[in-house]
Amino acid sequence: MAPTEREEHLGDLRNAFQRGDLTLYLGAGVSIGNGLPPWDQLVLAMYFAAIQPQPMRGWHPFPNYLLAIAEWHLSRSQEPLDITARKIRKHIKSPKKFLKVLRTTLYAGT
Repeated sequence: MAPTEREEHLGDLRNAFQRGDLTLYLGAGVSIGNGLPPWDQLVLAMYFAAIQPQPMRGWHPFPNYLLAIAEWHLSRSQEPLDITARKIRKHIKSPKKFLKVLRTTLYAGT
């Protein structure tokens, strides 16, 4: 008996998963409910991660102060978050480092 179209699609998905070639895109309701940050908090945390190692003219604030500074800046900025996210991506030059920071940021609360 020949497999149905549905069974073929499930087989393709199973194979992609086993190869590590499967990425699921889920809505915010699923991600937030599982402890992942919403978009604005993710960008804020990434912004914080990007500015944290920067020298601040001899001033060494506590990390929670940097987070507050990043939040203050982003709340007053007229720049859309996707533009800010692109700038963060450009600032963290290495794709490998960017993915590491993104992964750490995404799963920090889980």
